Amino acid sequence: WYLWWQRRQFVHGETIQNPQRTAMEIQAVTLNFVHAAGKTRSSRRMNKWPVVLANQQVLNVDVSLYVGENSGGCGAIVRDNRGNFIGATTAKLTRVADVVCAEAAALREGLKFLQSLACNNVIVRSDNIIVIDAMKENDGQGMVAAPVLEECRTLLQDFGRVSIEHCNRESNIVAHELASWGGANTPSLWVDAPPDFIVKFLADDVNLIDQ
Repeated sequence: WYLWWQRRQFVHGETIQNPQRTAMEIQAVTLNFVHAAGKTRSSRRMNKWPVVLANQQVLNVDVSLYVGENSGGCGAIVRDNRGNFIGATTAKLTRVADVVCAEAAALREGLKFLQSLACNNVIVRSDNIIVIDAMKENDGQGMVAAPVLEECRTLLQDFGRVSIEHCNRESNIVAHELASWGGANTPSLWVDAPPDFIVKFLADDVNLIDQ
């Protein structure tokens, strides 16, 4: 149905999605149907897409650490208000003191990525409440991660409007998948078209059915 609808748009001279985004939209429509058909009280979704204004972008960041090692990877993804993919990036983390330092480093990498995309009205989301609270309250001076948090505050000054919020892990799954991939691969960057391994998670995030 979606392909037919896009063909109709094309015939009438309207702009259509690129193949990667078309694939994600088809998966989202399919998931809408599956979730609607199996809707029960016990299957309420936890990864709801946040309420976002039309001119805002959403940044999600996360880390993946190797147990027993002070290393891992971080991932960041930027989407528009409807959850459409704008860009994503991954990086390796080495010699991190603890989880909070790693989460702060992921936030820093995400903010640098936002700068490169020239975003200026953003919602920044992380599932680490310690980092989020420290950023909101301009605190954390006694933490090992204090220097990185201070760098994040400096980066935030370059944006027009920024709000920072905590999200649950289910709502941060795309960033987590990127972080896991980043820990095992060289630093990577995607713009406009997402990598294949996160497409199904992107589709689930923009699912319109509230369970």
